[in-house]
Amino acid sequence: MKTVRWSGWFAAMLIVSLIGCDGSRDSYSRDGSIAPDRATKQMNELIDESVKDPAKASRVKSLTRDIVNEAKQSYVQRREADRRLYELNANYNATPEEFTKILDEINNAHMRSSAKILGLRFKIKEQLTPEEWRTLTEGMKKQGDRYLGESISH
Repeated sequence: MKTVRWSGWFAAMLIVSLIGCDGSRDSYSRDGSIAPDRATKQMNELIDESVKDPAKASRVKSLTRDIVNEAKQSYVQRREADRRLYELNANYNATPEEFTKILDEINNAHMRSSAKILGLRFKIKEQLTPEEWRTLTEGMKKQGDRYLGESISH
C-alpha cells in the first residue's frame, strides 16, 4: 500500500511538472485543456533543449503528449465524478453506500491513471541518457517551482 501511495504521489508530481498547472480552476476549460496545452508547448521547448537527437526528441514528445492526454482525461473524469457527488448530495434519501461507490470509482480511476503515467515516465527515461534525463528533470523542476512557488524536493 505504501508503494501504491508513493507511486500516486510521484505521478501527481510528474503531472504538475509536465503540464505546469498553476492550481486554479480557471486554468482549465471544461475538457481540461487550457493549462496543459500551454504547458505542452513549454515542455516541447524543454525537450528540444535537453535532447539533441531530433528522432529521440520526437519520441519523448510523443510520450509526453500521452501523459498530458491522460492527465486531461483524468481531469474530465474527476469533474464528472464531482458532478455526480453534488447530485447525490442533493438527494435527501442518498445512502452512504451510494457515496462510497462514487468515491471508490474516483480512487480506482486515479490509481489507473497514476499507474499509466508512471509507466510513461519510465518509457521516457528509457529513451534518454542519464545526462539528458538530468537536464530534462532539472528543467521540469524549474517550471514546477514557478507554478508552485516553492521548491519540489527530490
